[in-house]
Amino acid sequence: MKNGFSKLTKEEKINWLVDKVFINNIEAKKLLEQYHLSNSDLQKIHDDFSENTLSNFLLPLGVAPNF
Repeated sequence: MKNGFSKLTKEEKINWLVDKVFINNIEAKKLLEQYHLSNSDLQKIHDDFSENTLSNFLLPLGVAPNF
């Protein structure tokens, strides 16, 4: 490792994680990458929210108008 996990590229971090933690590497990598945004500029903003960002966590946004 390049003197710390944070020094790795995003791709290297994902590969490290799936190699060290998951049994099914291909499925784990696919799961992490399926939530990446297709707009690279927008994904870069998300990646910069925190250190060592590997994927996105999407939440539904709902409205309850009758309260």
